[in-house]
Amino acid sequence: MLILIIHQYQILKLQILISLFFPKVAGFHAVSNTISIEAQKYSAQLHKIQIIYSGLDLNKLPFQLKKFDANAMLRIVSVGRDHWKKGYIYALNSIKLLKDVGIDIHYTIIGVGTSEELLYQRFKLGLEKEVTFIDKLPFEKVLKEMGSADVLLLSSVEEGIANVVLEAMTVGTLVVSTNCGGMNEVVRDNENGFLIPIRDAVSISSALQKVANLPIEDYQKITKEARRTIEKQHTHEKMVMEMQAFYHKVLKSKL
Repeated sequence: MLILIIHQYQILKLQILISLFFPKVAGFHAVSNTISIEAQKYSAQLHKIQIIYSGLDLNKLPFQLKKFDANAMLRIVSVGRDHWKKGYIYALNSIKLLKDVGIDIHYTIIGVGTSEELLYQRFKLGLEKEVTFIDKLPFEKVLKEMGSADVLLLSSVEEGIANVVLEAMTVGTLVVSTNCGGMNEVVRDNENGFLIPIRDAVSISSALQKVANLPIEDYQKITKEARRTIEKQHTHEKMVMEMQAFYHKVLKSKL
């Protein structure tokens, strides 16, 4: 109980310090509208906030129009560290639900290594054949795994705008993402991916089952729309141009 009180005190102290500091900054760069709203809770001034999305070098991330086959095994991948915020327990529970209704699936989580909690959950659910855990990989190998998967699953309960989702949308892997943080600023449900509630294994399994039954034309339509979203909103060139303009604006305001 004493440890909890100390922890809460430290959080409150930090919140007070941030609230005192934020009004004094000349400019505030937010990577999403969600972050902008959060910053305003700590007294950041709206007229000083500039939303600039992360940008990708699309020349290094070529788009692949997949020959998706609804009759083949559904290959699902998640990428991220072993942390409760990633929501992997809900993802594993959803895989169990899919297995129980006869969906042929394989789920790979990259970045968790030998997490005792996840290993136990996999064992408890009887998913040793359906689920593979992989330790951290170099970026190039992550891209290869992502490119060979049918679905990138983001099961997080908290997130900003996950880079792994942007990368999957860029290379042509369909995204199923929880509606956390700023993810709805990128993923539009049933248009360029699928959005689902947080902490909801049933919704995850329903979305994945929907993907498993997609005709190839619909799968490709969604992934092409996802790539267009990235080209419009998340290019490296756009990010650099907007950051330069933002710095010039801030410097000009201080002269």
